[in-house]
Amino acid sequence: QSSLETTCLLKELGAQKVVSRAEQDVQAKFLLRNGADEIIYPEKQLATWAAIRYSSDHILDYIELGDSCSIFEVSVPSAWVGKSVVEIDIRRKYNVNIIATKKNGKINAVVTADTVLSAEETLWHYRKLSYLPVQNTLQNIPRRLFPINFVAGQAVYQKVIHQIQFF
Repeated sequence: QSSLETTCLLKELGAQKVVSRAEQDVQAKFLLRNGADEIIYPEKQLATWAAIRYSSDHILDYIELGDSCSIFEVSVPSAWVGKSVVEIDIRRKYNVNIIATKKNGKINAVVTADTVLSAEETLWHYRKLSYLPVQNTLQNIPRRLFPINFVAGQAVYQKVIHQIQFF
């Protein structure tokens, strides 16, 4: 109710753009009918982020760039330690673009094919999200890199299990 009152007051005071917070779609409809130009769902957004972030112990951060792509910070798999990006062939095998590495809080945004990965680093990678045929695709993929426990076939947030495909 306070979002509705605030939205109406801001429009009456001449605000050019009002972004209102809603918890449910029915609340969003009322806000839009009463002057809101845009609706945000902070609880829903945080639930999605938390479902991805805390579903696996190796995901350190997650930034959604839209419905079709995201950036993830993940720990380096032990099988990749000491190997270069070109040796692992990350882009071809996993369709993943490493955009940076982070070590001791410092970000290295210049990742080349010759960059050698270490256990102390984390990888920031860009990934286009797509539908995943869960059963057959995951056999040769390092399990610890999954953002969700796909093997068990469960996710905290239903949207995630259908949209994320990872290396």
